[in-house]
Formats: sequence, structure tokens, C-alpha cells
Amino acid sequence: MSPGSQPATGKVDATVHPVTPSNLCVTGDPDQSIYGWRGASIRNILEFEKQYPQAAIVRLEQNYRSTQAILAVADQLIQNNQQRKHKRLWTDNQQGDKVMTVTCMNEQHEAQWVVEHFEKLRQEHKLTFGDQAIFYRMNSLSRVIEDALRKAGIPYQIARGTAFFDRKEVKDALGYLRVLANPADEVNLLRIINTPARGLSDATVKLLQARAVAGGVPILGVIKSPPQWAGLNSKAQGAVERFGKFIDRLRQLAGLAEVASEVQAENLPMASPDEHPSTHEHELTLRDFVDRVLTESGLHEFYAKDKTDPDQERLANLGELVTSAQQFEKEYETEHRDEPDRLTLARKLLAYLEQVSLVSDLDAVEAGRGCGRH
Repeated sequence: MSPGSQPATGKVDATVHPVTPSNLCVTGDPDQSIYGWRGASIRNILEFEKQYPQAAIVRLEQNYRSTQAILAVADQLIQNNQQRKHKRLWTDNQQGDKVMTVTCMNEQHEAQWVVEHFEKLRQEHKLTFGDQAIFYRMNSLSRVIEDALRKAGIPYQIARGTAFFDRKEVKDALGYLRVLANPADEVNLLRIINTPARGLSDATVKLLQARAVAGGVPILGVIKSPPQWAGLNSKAQGAVERFGKFIDRLRQLAGLAEVASEVQAENLPMASPDEHPSTHEHELTLRDFVDRVLTESGLHEFYAKDKTDPDQERLANLGELVTSAQQFEKEYETEHRDEPDRLTLARKLLAYLEQVSLVSDLDAVEAGRGCGRH
């Protein structure tokens, strides 16, 4: 048997040729050829039939999951595909409600419509939020929906998934932003110091930690003090120096105070946005700054090359984080339009991180009681 739910590539040929035709079984869905951008091709099925003309074809047209109303719409749409083998799905399920399409202006409008429709169904049909669900194609699409649900006070759970701000790549990116805002945040510093890999081995990081503890200073203070690097080879010292300069450069760009190596970790407060203001703060938006951090940190390239994520959903999540910063910035500037001193890049960054922390805390609250799912 040659398994496969879609005619993805021509690699099947090399696998099945040695097999005796009478012992060969191949599965495939001709309508999956719509994923041509991922290598799917109807040609694989058509050529198979030519090569094995005696093969018995079994059409699996009965659907056990959807209502007839849904199947009818799906069938009507897929018929427009110019290259396909005709099949008509059917089901023993009920006709079901009519399929409704809604045209929205943007993703925020779409999420708001979903929230309002949830409330309408709850009131008109006595449904609980737990009776309702949202399906989306890509994980990165959940962020705007989650925001709308939270603002409306609608409890929710993500089935077989992770809340947007809890996803690894998003936490990596936020880790950089949090260290830039607060150099004493050693939890996030240890998260990002060698993510992506930049030549700072576990042994190097442990030595830096030990020196920080011995000197009563934050790890970043040790990173910025060359005499503290004794015992590291030249390659490791170079990596430490580059990381320290990278952090300083972005903090200065955001208008955040430089961290002094002699300040003790327990006395080092959240960076003040009024210290050492950047000359660039009026030229760089929060969105552009977050995007720049993703690029200069190497996270963008790292996740773009992630072979364990062929659909690049992690990269899409990073893009959605940039969008979330842009959306927050727009709302923040509207709210504080009469307070120009609060519209610096530094203040917007700190306010954004504060909101993200609040959202993460809310997500951590016990879920499951009357929650909608998506």
C-alpha cells in the first residue's frame, strides 16, 4: 500500500514501480490538488491510471462528518476547479442549516462579527458559549479572534492548540522585547541569550551566571564588563561582546536607559523611558521596532528555515505579533493623542508589554467552564 491523502508529489512512482501491480493499493484525493503551491498535482492520479489501466477504482464519496448543506456548497465550489476527477459527496446526515457567508472589511471586523454572532446565538437560541466553536485555517489567525473574545468577556479554550502568546516563537520574540525593556529580567535573558544559536554555549552562560552571582550584579552587567570574561576563549568572548552591543544598540534605538553593570539585579527597575531618549523615537513606529528586533535577533531567519515547520506557521505567528504591535500602537495613540509625552517609542513598548502580560495572565486563569472552543 502506498498511503497518502493527497497527490502531493511524483515520488510515489519511484516507490511503487517495483511492486507487482496486483499487490498495489494507492489512496489519494483528486481535489487536494488545490494545494499546488505545496507540490500537489492531479497529474499523479491521472498518470497512475494510465500506467495501471487494470486497477480497480473505489470512490469514497460518503461523508460522515458534515451536513448535506455543507457538502452541497463544497461541491459547488470545487466544481470550478479546472483539473479534477469528478466526484459528488453525499451523506446520511441531516440537511442542516444553510451555509452563510459574510464579507468583512478586515480581520478585526471579522473577529468582531464572530463575537457579536456568538452573543446573538446565545440569546436567541439559548446556547451556551460551550455550544459554539470557531474554526480557522492557520494558527496565526487566532490572535485577533482571541483579542476580540477577551474584550467581549467571552471565555474560550483552544482545542488541541496553544494560546497565541504562549507559542514558543512568540515567547522568544517577547523575550527579546522584555529584556530590552528590563535588563534585570534574567528569566527572559536566559531564554534568548543563545536563541537562535550565536556561539554562547551552556558552559559560557553558566560562567556568566556564576560571575553575576559572585559580583551581585545582573548577568547583563557581566556581559558588558570584559574583565568578567576571564576564562572564556576568544571565540566565546567575541560572542559575549556582540550580544551585549546588540542589546545596547536596540535599547538606545528605543530610547531606553542603558543598564549599568554595577547596578544590582534586585535594585534594577523597569527601564525608564525618559532616560537617554533616542533621537530616532519619532522616526520608528512600534511595529517597525518589533519587526527590526525579529530581524536583527535572527529569529525571523531562524524560523524561516525551520524544517520541522514546512507550512511556516511559526513564521506566520511572528508576523502576527508584528501586526498585534501595530494594532496596539494605533489604539494607544488614539487614547493618548493629547499626551505627547506618552507617545514615545519607549513608552509605547512598555505599555504594549504590560498589555501582553495582562493577556497572558488572563489566559492562565482556569478555563473550561462554559467556554467556547476554537
